Amino acid sequence: MKAASGWPAALSLAAAIALLLLALTPLTTLWDRDEPRFAQAAVEMRASGDYLVPTFSGEVRPQKPPLIYWLMTLSLSLFGQREFAVRFWSPVGIAVSAIATFVVARRLASPRAALLAMIVLAATPLTLVEGVAATTDAVLLALITSSVAIGVEWFFRPPTWRHTVALGALLGLGALTKGPVAVALPLAVLAAALALTRDAIPWRGRMVAALGCSAIVGVVVFAAWYVPAASRTATIGARGPLYETLARVIEIQEGHGTSIWVAPFYYAVVIAIGFAPWTARLFAAIHASVRTRARSTADVLLAVWILVPFVAFTLAATKLPHYILPVWPALAIAVARTFDAGGSIDDGQIRRVGRWAGLAAGVVLVAGLVASPSIERAKPVAEVAQAVRAANVDGPLFAYDFAEPSLVFYSGRPLIEIPNEAVLVEWARAPGPALLATTRAAMTRIEHFYGPLGLREIAAKRGWNYVKGTRVELVAFIRGSDR
Repeated sequence: MKAASGWPAALSLAAAIALLLLALTPLTTLWDRDEPRFAQAAVEMRASGDYLVPTFSGEVRPQKPPLIYWLMTLSLSLFGQREFAVRFWSPVGIAVSAIATFVVARRLASPRAALLAMIVLAATPLTLVEGVAATTDAVLLALITSSVAIGVEWFFRPPTWRHTVALGALLGLGALTKGPVAVALPLAVLAAALALTRDAIPWRGRMVAALGCSAIVGVVVFAAWYVPAASRTATIGARGPLYETLARVIEIQEGHGTSIWVAPFYYAVVIAIGFAPWTARLFAAIHASVRTRARSTADVLLAVWILVPFVAFTLAATKLPHYILPVWPALAIAVARTFDAGGSIDDGQIRRVGRWAGLAAGVVLVAGLVASPSIERAKPVAEVAQAVRAANVDGPLFAYDFAEPSLVFYSGRPLIEIPNEAVLVEWARAPGPALLATTRAAMTRIEHFYGPLGLREIAAKRGWNYVKGTRVELVAFIRGSDR
C-alpha cells in the first residue's frame, strides 16, 4: 500500500464504486412504485418552485421529508428530466457510505481491512439494487453511517464541540431524508455501545452530554422544515413523517408485512440473500465473536450496530428488505476483520480481492447492458406515456385498472384514477377531449357489457406489470368530438 493511511486507495475505490453505479442508472426506466413517486415529486417541486411542501400528481405527498427532492431538483437542473438525474444521488450515497465505512473500519481494525470492508459493502445484491434506485435509501445509508462514524471516534477520544455539531447536522439531514428513524437509530446504537463499555470510557459523562446535544441539533434541523411545512399544510402534521414512522412500527402499511411466525426470520433471510456472496464469511465472524470471551470495544460496537437495527426492524410491523440496509457497513467490517485475523492482510490479498471485485463489477455492467433491452421491451408504461405526452389534449390523464405512478412521471400529467366501470362509462360519454390509460382486458370487458364507448385508441403496448407480477396490455385512448 503506497500510503499507510489507505486514504488514496479508499478515495479511488469510492470513485470507482460511484462510477460503476452511475453507469447502471440509465439502463432501465423507473420501477413502480417508489421510484416514480420520488422522481415526480422532485419534478413538481422544481416546476412549482415550492421547496417546502412536496407534491405528487398535484396532491400533497406528506410521507417523506424533502431532502431527497431537494437533491433531485439539483440533478434535474443539471442533467434534465431523465433516469440518470433522479437516480444520481444513490450512487453518490453508496460511495459516501463506503468512505464512512472505511473511517470506522480503520479505527476498529486496520487500513487494509478498511479497504476490504469498502469492497464488501459495495459488492452485495442489496447494495447494487439500492445504489441505482431513485429512492431515499442510499442517501439515508450515507448519513447514518457517517453519524455512526463520528460517534465511534468518541469511544477512543473525547468528543469536541465541532464533532458534536457535525453529528447533530447529520442526524438532522437524516431526519429530513426519512424521518425520526434516522435520528433514533444511530443514537440507539451509540448509546447501547456506551452502556456496554462504560467502564472503558473515562469521558463517559462528556460523551452522554455530546450525544444529547447532537440529538437536540438534529431535532432543530428537522423542525426548521417540519414546523413551517405543517403550519402551511395540515396534511404534513396529520400524515407526515412523524405519523408515517409510528404507523409503520405498529401496523402493516401497504401490505408490507409478514405473519407472526415468519417475522423473526424475515431479516435473517434478507441478510443471507442480500449480503451474498459474503454470507459464509459473516457466519464465520459471528461464530468467532460468540467464542471470544474477552470482547474489545470494537467487538461491542459492531455487535450493537448489527443487533439494534435488526431487533428494531424485526419488531416493527411493516417490513421491507431495504429497511435493514443500515447494518450493511457493520456486516462489511465484521467480514473484513475475518480476513485480517492476526493482521494477516497484505497488499497482495487486497489486490486479489480488488481484481475479483473489478471482474464482478464488469460482469454486472455487461449483464445490465445485455439484459436491459429485454427488460425494457416488457415494460409498457414509457411507450404508452410518450403518446399521451404528445397528444394535443390539455388536462390530466385518467386511469382505470392501471394507475401506477410511472404513468405520471412519463406522461408529464397529473393522474386521476377512475374508481369503477360505471364511472368510466359515464366519463367516456361526457363531452370534451380527455385522455385515458387502461388495460385491454378491462376495456374489452366493459365494452362487452356496455357496448362501444367511442374512444379513439392512440397507443398500446404489451408487457408486464412487475408490481403485481402479471401480464398486461396497456392502452391509451382519447375522448373527444373528433373521435
